[in-house]
Amino acid sequence: MPLSITDSPSAFPVRHRLIRRHLLLVLLALAIATTPLHAQQEWFVAAGATGTGSASAPFGTIKAAVQAAQPGDTVTVRPGTYAEMVTSVRGGAPDAAITLRAANGRGSVVVTRAGRVLEIAHPHIVIDGLVFDGQYAATDAVRLSTGAHHFVLRNAEVRRSGRDCIDMGAPSDVLIEHSSINHCLWWKSGRQDAHAIVAGAVRRLTLRHLDIHTFSGDGLQLDPDRTLPGWGDVAIEHTRFRLAPLPAAQNGFPAGVVPGENAVDTKAHPSAPRATLTITDTTAEGFGPGLIANMAAFNLKEHVDVRMDRVAVSRSEIAFRLRGPGENGGAWVHLDNVVVHNVLTGIRYEGDIEKVQVTHATFGRNVSRALRAASSGWSGVDVQHSLFLGTSLPTEAPASAGNLAAATGWFAGAAADDYRLLSTAPAVDAVKGTPAVPTDHIGTPRPQGAAADVGAYEYQAPITPTLLPAKPSSLRATALLAGTSASVALRWTDRSKVEERYEVLRSSGGGPYVRVALLPANSTAFTDTTTARQTTYRYRVRGLNQAGVGAADSVTVTTK
Repeated sequence: MPLSITDSPSAFPVRHRLIRRHLLLVLLALAIATTPLHAQQEWFVAAGATGTGSASAPFGTIKAAVQAAQPGDTVTVRPGTYAEMVTSVRGGAPDAAITLRAANGRGSVVVTRAGRVLEIAHPHIVIDGLVFDGQYAATDAVRLSTGAHHFVLRNAEVRRSGRDCIDMGAPSDVLIEHSSINHCLWWKSGRQDAHAIVAGAVRRLTLRHLDIHTFSGDGLQLDPDRTLPGWGDVAIEHTRFRLAPLPAAQNGFPAGVVPGENAVDTKAHPSAPRATLTITDTTAEGFGPGLIANMAAFNLKEHVDVRMDRVAVSRSEIAFRLRGPGENGGAWVHLDNVVVHNVLTGIRYEGDIEKVQVTHATFGRNVSRALRAASSGWSGVDVQHSLFLGTSLPTEAPASAGNLAAATGWFAGAAADDYRLLSTAPAVDAVKGTPAVPTDHIGTPRPQGAAADVGAYEYQAPITPTLLPAKPSSLRATALLAGTSASVALRWTDRSKVEERYEVLRSSGGGPYVRVALLPANSTAFTDTTTARQTTYRYRVRGLNQAGVGAADSVTVTTK
């Protein structure tokens, strides 16, 4: 503050001191703003160690490292089994998450105890590569409280929970990806709900590249308590939901039963904004017959707006159970490019549902009834440009809306549930006007010819290759064990650009190789769940196309 000509000489020392104090405060604030609060650090953990967390003297428990970690730090856990519960102590920051990772990748670190094994109550925490095993204790294996905003779980496995595998309150911006969630089973004088994932009023929850299987509730249940202010912006991408008869007794369930309910089940508060759910590139199989009536892969109900694209359902009682207005509202559902086969009912719509739009669907073989009303009229059901394998169309899918009854000869391999169109199929170029859905079931742009094609697939003229597929490289095998079930995870690098399929062959005991899988082009992974325990197998992976069979890469593995 400058002196004026009216200032008296006696005022100068006071003003001078005020100016100096002001300058010092400004300089101190600038120093705080420009000086890092914490230098990022890596902490190390090794089972049974007794050190202080350095690379040469690691902590012996994950708990000790988590207590030491500050925002921006990484906790690296070396291979081993850790009998403890991991609990967050503090959160990270938007650009400085706290990361807990397995040093050698997924499967090398197992955190296991009879009870909860992971609890997160703080924001900006990333967990990468760990296995969490709850040993079928009567509690959720993983708990995310409402404070667990911006939580990431990737390359992980959560298994053997006696209640929900992952239970979360109402955190926002949660991502779970490239993981397996399995064996969430609760038996108490009968089947009880143990969900793979259950969430409250979450916002921006993303699930992608997940394998979710073997549960006695739902694969994903949204907002069972119908809490305000409601949930929304939930996305499921590239995920597989599956149930099957149990090969052996598990946590009270006898062998041979299908323990679960639905792949996805929605609930919502009627006074909240309409909840939004998007599901893409996802499959569901094995949802019935089971221990409940009207078992459905997707049970979509209440005050929700659901959009599904490129979803396939097979081996189920009901593919899509869509429920209309009740005391909690009714679902609005859009189904694009869905493929349904080997189910009793394709779409069961109930309660005078208001809005069901089905576009470019294919209903294949062994579908007893493609659409079925249950206490409902069908004025809210709109089916367009869809194929129905058989001699007639459902009432809800008139020919005037571009729907067609299809013969098996229209498809590349209906007997094997390959519903890609042949060039001679009357469905090719049969859509009049601009297609409402710009891509097909596998992402091919529409149209490919003079007009778009009816059904889930857009016909593409094959390109006859002149080169054999290149040999895949870096084939590696990982032996896995879930409960008493052994499996082998194969991964490889796709070096070929001309393969049409990948073939996986297996030999055991020096015997002949047999095919165990035929995979789409560009595949880089396969999990063989038909293996026996403590057995040595040799695998070959090779590409196939019309020019012939490419060279194979090989690997040997012994199951656990």
